[in-house]
Amino acid sequence: TLITANFSTLITANFSTLIMANFSTLITANFNTPITANFSTPITANFSTLITANFSTLITANFSTMITANFSTMITANFSTPITANFSTLITANFSTLITANFSKLCMQNTGTQHKAM
Repeated sequence: TLITANFSTLITANFSTLIMANFSTLITANFNTPITANFSTPITANFSTLITANFSTLITANFSTMITANFSTMITANFSTPITANFSTLITANFSTLITANFSKLCMQNTGTQHKAM
């Protein structure tokens, strides 16, 4: 009776405390940090670079031609086509690469870390 009573009390008290303490630490360390590092940073870095590079080139090249050329041709040829072509290619290429690369890396890191921690 003494063993049963003390053992269940000991397991209840120490196990729940241990699970709460280690789980929140594990979630913070392995989940929040990698999401911030691997997700926000690459999105900020790749998106702003990509917008700066492709948009300024596109505006410089197509705008001077467009001003000289007639207006309806200019809107179709120089504005819609470059925006559709460059933006969708740019979003598809950089976003899917970024998600595939960083998400699988993040999953592999976290799976390994969680197994080690347990």
